[in-house]
Amino acid sequence: TVRVTRATCGAGLREGTGFVAGPHLIVTNAHVVAGTADPGTSVRVVDGDGRSHRGRVVQYAPRDDLAVVRVDTLDAAALPLATEVVAGTTGWVYGHPDGRSIRVRPFRAGAETTAVLPDGDGGEPLRRRIVAVRALLAHGDSGSALVATDGTVIGVAFAVSPEDPSLSLAVAPSAVRAALGAAESAGPDASEVPTGTCSTAG
Repeated sequence: TVRVTRATCGAGLREGTGFVAGPHLIVTNAHVVAGTADPGTSVRVVDGDGRSHRGRVVQYAPRDDLAVVRVDTLDAAALPLATEVVAGTTGWVYGHPDGRSIRVRPFRAGAETTAVLPDGDGGEPLRRRIVAVRALLAHGDSGSALVATDGTVIGVAFAVSPEDPSLSLAVAPSAVRAALGAAESAGPDASEVPTGTCSTAG
């Protein structure tokens, strides 16, 4: 698990979490890297040893709230994606709440399902493949891998219910696999892709 930061148009940083999903490829949420102020230099990935790496967004899928960041200088083992999510699956969320050191918390998941959710950009509601989980997450945990007891990733955390702070939502592995596949197909020399209008939103 890594910490992902990007410079906002203002004076601060937007912080989130990501995980290694392939050779030199980090998966995180689209809203973590959205509207980078200075494309090519503003996305930074901090590894488990505290080293900071420059990254570039090579896949941006806001509909699923996913982004894939290529980090040429990061060499770490990838976490495998689950092929299915069974209700009752348990495991651990690995995140960086509020940009702090890694914190590990337990989760219990429901089955992968389709839900109609608000569009983060204020557009029409979208049908998305998600996994609902019982876990206590916080700001900065966006992009965290939900790692089941068998070592596979069953989802990528992206939201906490405003009505129930113990209920969180994760992007389903089927959507993650699609975004990762597109990034892998682009190859190691893939260029930075647009990430929307520069924004200071947290």
